[in-house]
Amino acid sequence: MTITIEQVDARSVGALIALYERAVGLYASLINVNAYHQPGVEAGKKAAQATIQLQSRVFAFLQNEKGKSFTSDEIASVLHMPEDTESIFKLLSHAALNPDHRIKTLAAVPPFHSGTTMYRLKGQRQMSSNVSKNGRTR
Repeated sequence: MTITIEQVDARSVGALIALYERAVGLYASLINVNAYHQPGVEAGKKAAQATIQLQSRVFAFLQNEKGKSFTSDEIASVLHMPEDTESIFKLLSHAALNPDHRIKTLAAVPPFHSGTTMYRLKGQRQMSSNVSKNGRTR
């Protein structure tokens, strides 16, 4: 769906915001969620903050280990966060799609498996002496 406006002014932008607000409210009611429930909003902010902190720790680790490749399992283990392996996998998979993050994804066997997909910062030569648990050179 495309919405076209003839003129970008306070009234048309306000109308778009109101339309968006109503769409969110309608969708929330369809899935039986109170979109304006403040404790839910606060819980979302806390969850987002935890994800941002995890991302910062993972990126700092990769920055300190330039030129080396790691699986999400290995990163979680080094950071003493084994319960966050899947979150780290998802964070790095997403970051690899954003060129600003400079995260490179190396092929996994089998594909899309969090334990074998490897990540490193782009622009760094891969260290041939780094060998993974299964004997593959990273």
